[in-house]
Amino acid sequence: SEFEDVEKNHWANAYIAAAHKAGIIEGYRDGSFKPDAQITRAEAATLLQKAYLIENGQKELDFIDVKVDAWYYDAVMALASHDYVLGYMDGSFRPENKVTRAEFSAMLARLIVK
Repeated sequence: SEFEDVEKNHWANAYIAAAHKAGIIEGYRDGSFKPDAQITRAEAATLLQKAYLIENGQKELDFIDVKVDAWYYDAVMALASHDYVLGYMDGSFRPENKVTRAEFSAMLARLIVK
């Protein structure tokens, strides 16, 4: 792995390196990857969008908490336009919330099934 905080003997080192080489993950601005940290809904949407090369669809959505200038905007909108990711009843996406295993499984399942 090219990330300084991913040790050679870390169980996911080869997977992290492969995902980085494929352009699916980038790590953080400080050069770290934080291999044992939880990811946010924005990060999950971004990696799924990159992994599956999802582009915007015909459906347009606006989440009250996803701003056009956010680094994750394009990824969230691309996935939402195909109903791969969903928001909450209040019209929010909650991009900074940590994604649960259940939420990530649902996002991934929607991608695989469709």
